[in-house]
Parts: sequence; C-alpha cells; structure tokens
Amino acid sequence: ATRGATPRAAATAGGAAAPRASARARRRGWSCRMAWRKNMAYSKLLPLFLAAAQALQAPRLPAALAATEAQLRDAHTPEHNRAMNALFDACPDESAPVPARVTRGAVPPELRGGAFLRNGPNARPWGSRGGWLDGDGMVHAVVFGDGDAPSYSRSWLRTEAFVKEEASPKFYGSLVAPYGLKLLQNLGKNFLNARQPQKDTANTAMLPLTGGRVLGLMEQCKPCEFQVFADGRVETTKAGTDLDGGLGFWSHPLSSGALTAHLHNDPKHPGEAVGVTYASTSQPYARLDVVDLETGTVKRSHGVELRAPVMVHDCALAGDRVVVFDLPLTVRPERMLRDAFPVAYEPEHGARIGLVDSHDGLAEWFDVESGVVLHGVNAHVADDGRVVVRALRSIPSTPTSFIGAYTPAFLYEWVLDPATGRCASERYLSALSCEFPAADPRALGEDVHCCFAIAPRTIGGPNDYGPPAEGIMIDRVVKLDLRRDAVAGDASAGGGEAFLEAWTLPDGAWLVSEPTLVPKADGRAGDGVWVLCVGTRTVGDERVASELYVLDGERLASGPVCVVDLPAGLPYGLHSAWVDGVCPS
Repeated sequence: ATRGATPRAAATAGGAAAPRASARARRRGWSCRMAWRKNMAYSKLLPLFLAAAQALQAPRLPAALAATEAQLRDAHTPEHNRAMNALFDACPDESAPVPARVTRGAVPPELRGGAFLRNGPNARPWGSRGGWLDGDGMVHAVVFGDGDAPSYSRSWLRTEAFVKEEASPKFYGSLVAPYGLKLLQNLGKNFLNARQPQKDTANTAMLPLTGGRVLGLMEQCKPCEFQVFADGRVETTKAGTDLDGGLGFWSHPLSSGALTAHLHNDPKHPGEAVGVTYASTSQPYARLDVVDLETGTVKRSHGVELRAPVMVHDCALAGDRVVVFDLPLTVRPERMLRDAFPVAYEPEHGARIGLVDSHDGLAEWFDVESGVVLHGVNAHVADDGRVVVRALRSIPSTPTSFIGAYTPAFLYEWVLDPATGRCASERYLSALSCEFPAADPRALGEDVHCCFAIAPRTIGGPNDYGPPAEGIMIDRVVKLDLRRDAVAGDASAGGGEAFLEAWTLPDGAWLVSEPTLVPKADGRAGDGVWVLCVGTRTVGDERVASELYVLDGERLASGPVCVVDLPAGLPYGLHSAWVDGVCPS
C-alpha cells in the first residue's frame, strides 16, 4: 500500500516513516507521470486531428468556382484597394432633404409617391469603438414626389444606444472578429457604462410597414421604428421596440430582445411578413415570427429547435412553409474564453434544411452537404410535391475565414422530397460569384423564372475599417435563370451557367447598394420589374459622386431608363428597401 509513496504518505499509512523510495520506484513514478502527460496531450490533440480529418472530407469548392475566386483576387490592385477603403469610409454627418436631379430619362410612374432607402453601418467620429459592422445605422433616402424632382436625405437612426451615446457613455464594438476576449471585455464595459451590453445599431436591413413606417433591423438587437415623409425627412419614432411584447427578452439577454434582419412579405397572406431569428442561449435556438405590417406587432411565433446554435441570417418562403437553413456557421459563446470569435464555420457539425409550417410550427428536416448561406433567393413547391430551394451558397476555407475575410457565394439549388424525407439532389447553377440576390416580391414562394443579383469585380484587402479584413468591388447587376433544367457538364463541379444578362456601371463607379425591385403595373412576374441600385464614383481614395440607376428588368443589359444624380457620395452599406407610399409632410 505504501510502495513508492513519499515518506509523509507512508507514515500516514503505516504509522512510521518509511525509508526513501528506491530508484526503481522513482523511475516508475516518472514513467507514470510522463504517460499521464502524453495522454493529456493526445486528448487535446485528438479533437484537432478529428476536425482536420472531417475538414478533408467536407465539401470543397469545385475547380471552376475556385478559379473564379482566384481571378477575382488576382484582379484586385492597389488602386482598387484605395477606392474600396474610400467606399468603407463613413459619412461625417447627416443631410436634410435636398433636391436630386434627374439627368437621364424620366421617373417611371410606379415610383411616384414612394421612396428608395439604403441602410448600412455609418460610425460617428465620436461614437462607438469597433469595426465597420459596429457603425450606427444610417438611412439614405431618395423620395419621389408627384413630379420628376426627387429629394435626397440621410439620417442616423436614433436607437436606444445612440441616444445614450449622445448623453455621455461610449459603446465598445461587439463585431470585433477574430478576437473573443476583446468582445467579452467590450460587453462588460458596455454594461458598466450604459447598462446595455450590446449596442442596438439597427444598421443592416429594413422592413417597410404601412403608412410610411419602417423598421430598422439588425439581427441581434431590437428594431428601431422610423417614418419617411413626402418632403424627404426620415425621423425615428421608436428608439427600440419589442413589437408590443412580441420579442422575448431571455433569448437575447444582451440586447433585451431581437428580430432578424430579413423578413419576407408573404404574397399568399398580404399584410404579413415572415422571418427567422436565431439565438445562442438555449433551445429553441431559432424563432419563426409572423409580423403584422399594419400594426407592427407579432401575430404568432413558433420556436424552432436546432441541433446547435447557428447563424440563420435569412430564410425563404415556399407556400405556407418557411425554409430554415440549419447550416454549420455555429455560434458558441464559450469560444470567447479561448480568445476566439463565437461565430465559426464547423462543417463537422453537419448541415440540414428545414421546412417549418408558418401556422403550426411543425418542421421537417433534410440532411444536405455542409456550406453557408447568408441570403436565400426563392423557393417553391413543384408539381410533384418536392420543394425547390435556391440560395447563394459559400464554402469557407477555414473555420474563421467567413467572418474574418471574404468568402464568395454562388447560386445553388436543393430539391427536397417530403415523401422520402431526403434531399433528392443539390447542385450549383452558376460559376458566377454573386451577392445580395433579389426576386420579384410578387412571386416569393412561387416558381419564378429569374432573379437579380450584383457581381464583384475584385476581392481583396486590407480593409482599413475592418473587420472584415477584406472587401469586394462590385460593378455589375446580373440576371440569372432559375429554370435551367440541366447544367452543362457536371453540375456538382460548377459546370454550365445560369447567367442571362448584365449591366456594368461606367468606369470608376462601384455599386454601393443591392438591387431593389419595384414591380411594373403591367409587368410579368419575374423580370417585369424596375431594378433600383446606387453607384458611387471614386477618384483615388475619395468618393466624388453617386447616382441612383433605374433599370428595366426585362432589358437589363440596355442600361438605365432613368438616372438620378445624388448630391453626395454614398459609402458602402448593406440592404435597401422600397417604401410604396410615404407619410404626408
């Protein structure tokens, strides 16, 4: 019982001090300690080996698509990088409504009485400290009156944190990838300074309600409600709203409630918008909300249980079912303790797509290949009962590359078969790198024949205003075929092309908004729309001017039918929206 023990331990066991342990016992003890250390080392390395092995088995970008990414990276020059950083630089102030001049064509009648809005991060010089994505939400508004003279204005959204910062406390950024400890420290500082760990920026997207009211959205905080007036003003009416108690506090305790940045108006149920919000605290890790656009309240909600907390940035509609992307861009707060950002690509987690009934919340799940989807395109139920889903899909090269750098996305299709509970097929539809897809809002959930998107010219960095560390230069609006029956060659390898047509901006001009679609009064579903987008001209490292382009969706390549000269150079932003009917002045 006492062999090899220390004298003190032996005395305790036998009542008297034992002689000093023999050399053989000491060697045995040393061997045991070394074996224990090796086992501990192996136990730490084993997960890394398993992750590496699983990463080797995870889907990789097909050769044709990898070549597209390589070409985009090779095309990025120092001149492009100076222009890119000029586009990331924030506007220093707001602008009251000023006239905007129509320099080509005429304003289509469907635009009269409405407003084009573009939201995006725009940090104030004295405001929060963080990366570009932490900037305060600023809305750029082009309001079309009854005549041909629109107006332009830009305004910060007065969120709860914005108002607090005007009083005194400064917020520290929460989107500081790839750092975890810094994020943890910043959340603590914000709580001590302002009793609000996470800043509500409302800087990502918008949901137009009725009567010229709009919700400013950022997926991990409460919405901010504002109004757009006929004279061009944009005024915040509710700094932070929980939609009359419709947003739960405990699912998002750092922001006291949250609503997804992407809600889709349901053509089958006019007056309703549907979206999916994710959380990382406890099950259910996602929540499906149906919002009443008249009252601005939540009509009904359903919890959606995921296998782990994942980033669900967007969804899609397929009749009365909602497409939920349960893909392995996981959100694990414990990563912060290892100084890692909580969001990371984890292909070994597996991937699946869910069809959730928007009325009763019942879900069906289909296993698919790993990847990441930020933005869906559309979905529909085919005649044979299968559900066809299309989105822009990415495959990050490392666990942190999707957040820390830029990962290109490509048009992709899944065919889900509820009869068998399996994904019948999945394939690439295009080898063209795209971002920010848009489908005719009248045809969401239906078998629409085309969609629109924007295509980058280059990928590169460094981004002086990051994270992210990289950015893209975008100069094309593209139209893509969604009914391409067979992709030439091997679909899984990215063969063939769903590309239909494109319009390229003038030299020196770059897109700073997504395509926003406004249906024509007599236009066919799909491309019978006006396509609105904003381009900004750069010279060296300065923005010089911006223009709003109105393109005909049926003849995209023919160029703008109307150009509006804006009295300011708009920086990069995120999502835009069309408000069909503004508030009277």
